Amino acid sequence: MAGDHDDVYICHHESDKKFAQFLAENLRKKSLKVWEPDSDAPSGKGKALVNAQVCIVILSEESLQDKACEDAISLAYISDKPVFPVAIKDFPDLEKCLSFSMRLILAKLNWVFFIASSNSSGFPTESLPVLISSIKREIEAVSHRNKPQAGEIEGNLEGGSSQRAFYKRWNSVQDDVEQIDFWEENFGSAKEVTWIKFREAFLDVYEEQINEHITSTKTQWIVNILYGDVLELKKTVAKKMYDNFCGDASWGPDRFFLRLMDYAKGTIAMRGVFDMKSTVRLDAVQNLGQFRTAPVITSLMSLLDDKDANMRAVAAIALGKTEVRSKRVVTKLISKLTDEDRLVREATSLSLGHLKAKSAVPKLVERWRSDVISDVRQAAEIALEQVGSEESQDALRMTYLLSKEMAKLEAEEVS
Repeated sequence: MAGDHDDVYICHHESDKKFAQFLAENLRKKSLKVWEPDSDAPSGKGKALVNAQVCIVILSEESLQDKACEDAISLAYISDKPVFPVAIKDFPDLEKCLSFSMRLILAKLNWVFFIASSNSSGFPTESLPVLISSIKREIEAVSHRNKPQAGEIEGNLEGGSSQRAFYKRWNSVQDDVEQIDFWEENFGSAKEVTWIKFREAFLDVYEEQINEHITSTKTQWIVNILYGDVLELKKTVAKKMYDNFCGDASWGPDRFFLRLMDYAKGTIAMRGVFDMKSTVRLDAVQNLGQFRTAPVITSLMSLLDDKDANMRAVAAIALGKTEVRSKRVVTKLISKLTDEDRLVREATSLSLGHLKAKSAVPKLVERWRSDVISDVRQAAEIALEQVGSEESQDALRMTYLLSKEMAKLEAEEVS
């Protein structure tokens, strides 16, 4: 097993272990560092996956029905990891085993097939050159990727992986004719349209694609994501909101649909990763602080209300690591300064200090002066020093002065 930061993480079911070893050996021959669990170090899968550059998923009937494999695929997706599906069975055999979440996440990715012939005793090697060159290309792309800057608004859904699914309109014109952006094509120069009109146009253009690649039974789920999460239940859709959600114009005329599908994939992946029965739940919270996508931020905020105090504390620390300083994040963290659990209050104080959250100063001062737990008071004091604002420094000076004067009075009474 390689070090903490490897090139490739191989996700597989135990029954596919020999093929996983075959892949790992061939990747290492091409100077790629590969992480795979072994009997001496079975733990740390989640951390290793988040730290790896790319993830290979070995698809078999067994792995597609395995909760641990599904959790790993979801974790790879939300951590913006390029995913390489490697199938060792024919697609029709695997398709019937695809859950909705796996169908959504793996849709439109380039599957690489390693189908052994009936008269062959070994694993096929024909697809190795394509797989290896694709992996190296993605690693190169990852190394040159521009990460979001600290404090950026978490609503920016920029995806780093060049592997993101690419859809085309089924009713599009010839490729040599310039295509028009979805909004302009359907609404012209309008600055806003009603939700009903937007919904009708969206389904008219993309419903067939959704039905074919995801299944018709989930079309309404996609529409609900669009209306509830993206448009925030607004009765009108503003062009400005549309543009903000779409982001980079280089994604082409279907950029809105691409962003929506990315968001839907992220949402369902986060639900799987942070489900109470998830096999990578704690690993995910501990290691996802470096990612600032909207689904990650939203899920970490939701975990601040988890029944498990340890999970709330780890979520608070993870949010601090994201360095997202939006009002929504800071306000949610401030609310946890009065959590019933001391570790949550301590973790929240430290995260707010790391974020230099000036709006948290009054509540941090309150924790520092009145919390019954000394470790929480110390964490609040450290946070106030880290914030470094004039208000926090004034509060520190005043409290130090009061403490000094009270100490003098106590000394005089004793004497």
